[in-house]
Amino acid sequence: MRVDVTAEHSGGGVASTVAESAFEAALAEADRLDETLSQFRPDSAFNRWRQGDGPAPAELVAILEAAQRWFELSEGAFHPGLGRVVERWRAAERLGILPHPAEIAALAARPLPFTARNASLSTRGDLGAVDIHGIAKGWVVDRMLDAALTIDGVEAAMVDLGGDIAHGGSPEHPVRIAVEHPFDVADNARALTTIRLGRQAIATSAGGRRGFNVAGQWLGHLIDPRSGWPLPGTRSCTAIAATAADADAAASAGAVRGCDGGGRQLPFRPRVGTCPRAFFLPAQGVRTTCR
Repeated sequence: MRVDVTAEHSGGGVASTVAESAFEAALAEADRLDETLSQFRPDSAFNRWRQGDGPAPAELVAILEAAQRWFELSEGAFHPGLGRVVERWRAAERLGILPHPAEIAALAARPLPFTARNASLSTRGDLGAVDIHGIAKGWVVDRMLDAALTIDGVEAAMVDLGGDIAHGGSPEHPVRIAVEHPFDVADNARALTTIRLGRQAIATSAGGRRGFNVAGQWLGHLIDPRSGWPLPGTRSCTAIAATAADADAAASAGAVRGCDGGGRQLPFRPRVGTCPRAFFLPAQGVRTTCR
């Protein structure tokens, strides 16, 4: 996964040294959080908690609370309880056989196995169903940005962690971000649009790059919680929010819910500050701006 940290220097010291220190601080924070939150490390605190082998550390509780908040804001379009559904699709890819829709729908219909409020966590049912992928990367980006901004001399910084991007610090140093077109994901392809970002974050959910290949049929990795079935691979939603965690979750929910043909506000209640804004590209390829 690509990691970029860019820092604006405010004077005093050598600019390259300040930028390197900001990069190292952000990377160290990412490494620290990976030990706690990774879904791909069997020894992570997250996976141990899912298996009933230890309590959830405070940072995991904070992410679960943010995930439940977005589950409720999006009326279930953002769903942190689809881990078993994703596992079933991976099994289908290995076997080369599409699962029965009723089986997948039953897995998707299971209730959320945790409640996280006010830094308190209670659990019930199958914790193996918990999947924080749709918000954890953005949450880590926010923490990386905080780490970079603590370095003396850093006036503004931007963190790009595999396409989840956050900018912070002085609003006098905005950046321009190109949004990938989901119908053309080549590195040298023309962008769908360009966004001016200042003290905000941006994230995109799309099925163009990752997914499941089942018996020669390509299915995007974004799951519709209502059916458990992958969304069309060309569907895309880019969200802009005050934090990368909010942008990450809003993009995931927006890819499921979209917005109406008039470009009216995404159905999130209440709005997160003055955000999110979103650029939605359904399978028909007609771009809609939601506010």
